[in-house]
Amino acid sequence: MEVRELSTKMKLMCVAMVSVCVAGFASEPLTLDAALKTAYSNFPRLSAQKDRVNAAESEVTARVSPSSPSLGISQLNRGNSTTYATIEQKIDFPTKYILKGKAQSYRANAEMSDFEAMRLFVRANVISTFYELQAVQKIIELNQQDLARLKEMSRITESKYASGKAPQHDQMKAHVAQTETETKLIVLRQEEDALQAKLAHF
Repeated sequence: MEVRELSTKMKLMCVAMVSVCVAGFASEPLTLDAALKTAYSNFPRLSAQKDRVNAAESEVTARVSPSSPSLGISQLNRGNSTTYATIEQKIDFPTKYILKGKAQSYRANAEMSDFEAMRLFVRANVISTFYELQAVQKIIELNQQDLARLKEMSRITESKYASGKAPQHDQMKAHVAQTETETKLIVLRQEEDALQAKLAHF
């Protein structure tokens, strides 16, 4: 399996898992390590692929060992009937076990390669979304600081205008700047919500 062959459905499942991270760490700041750990544990195809890796690796030992002996019961009738147990063990030529073991090792390595490719795919999606969210949240923080200053400026210009110490133009300019920043914050918070939802559904 190559990363480019991963289906759109898998991508959507990947995108779904970072919200679980956000919900799980709502009471404290979300870290990248925590987001990745949660995504890895909650991504079903990654867990299923890991099971295939473990199964393939455990099969290597079975391929280089003789098969389990078969037990049976036989009867010998030579005047007196005698019942006895039998044990049969099939032993192949040693090189056949070696070849079987090597072939299974190749299969196990292939499963591990698929697992690593899938894990890197999940990691890339989580990291991209995480830092995009961090950037948006930082911009929101800066705009909130600007808004606080603009509100104070609006209050001051209103007071000066009321006392005749400032023209109405200054008052209007301060209110327009405040309104623009508030509108920008609405858009940024919508973007933040979208990114959190993207993380939440990983």
